[in-house]
Amino acid sequence: MTTEKTIDPQHVVTLRARLQGSVLLPGDEGYERARQTWDAKTFDQHPAVVVLPARASDVQAAVTFAREHNLPIAMQGGGHGHPHPADGALLVNFANMTDVQIEPETATARVEPGATWKEVIQAASPYGLAPLNGFAASVGVVGYLLGGGCGWLTRQYGAGAGSMRSVELVTADGDLLQVNEQTHPDLLWGLRVGGKHIEFHEALRKQTK
Repeated sequence: MTTEKTIDPQHVVTLRARLQGSVLLPGDEGYERARQTWDAKTFDQHPAVVVLPARASDVQAAVTFAREHNLPIAMQGGGHGHPHPADGALLVNFANMTDVQIEPETATARVEPGATWKEVIQAASPYGLAPLNGFAASVGVVGYLLGGGCGWLTRQYGAGAGSMRSVELVTADGDLLQVNEQTHPDLLWGLRVGGKHIEFHEALRKQTK
């Protein structure tokens, strides 16, 4: 069932002015594609507004807007995305944030929230590195890691969640946090699925022949 919610167009104009990314309402060009998930045939959703961020500050603005206008918030990363239809909500769709940067010297990757493991594998392979990815390259990196991360290399190197060294995170209050062992170690522990995985490893590993 679609939940309709009317948003003042002037408020949307203000939100658009704050963003480098895009804001889409029902009827706008691109809205139909932006509202869809990986399983569009059975997971039909109709958010009140879709934000396609280009940077972290766009996410902050979207979260603040949702709080100001009493809108539920849903996040759509790469891969499967969120578990419930975002009807009447503000949907943050990370389809335009898929950049992957590899640091071969430290065997680490910096991954934007819309990336899938396919992008990470392709970026890491030229350096002889392999990520602790799942069983399918089409799975989103962020959702997989925050869900634990059980894949082909788990038995040898541990679950993917333990490989996270730092996370750039926007809170429900709209604050931007740099989460790592030094700044917010307890939060990082929670993001690593609360210590369910005893060991943590480097984000990328040398491939073995």
